[in-house]
Amino acid sequence: LEVFTNRIRGCIYILDGAIVHAELGDIQGEVALYSMLALRGGEFNLLAYAEPVKRTIQGQWEFLLMEAAR
Repeated sequence: LEVFTNRIRGCIYILDGAIVHAELGDIQGEVALYSMLALRGGEFNLLAYAEPVKRTIQGQWEFLLMEAAR
């Protein structure tokens, strides 16, 4: 999932319903995911899955969304 605004662009990697990696510039993992979820405005594109270089996120998506909302 590509997430972008006029100023930034990031990606969230989702495999079989699980968020496995996120990157936003030089930031990776949960910090990148939370930063993208906190954006005001912006757009997203659903892209074909490509295996990330590494997996940086292990938590369940429900927990990750609750943490982002906090």
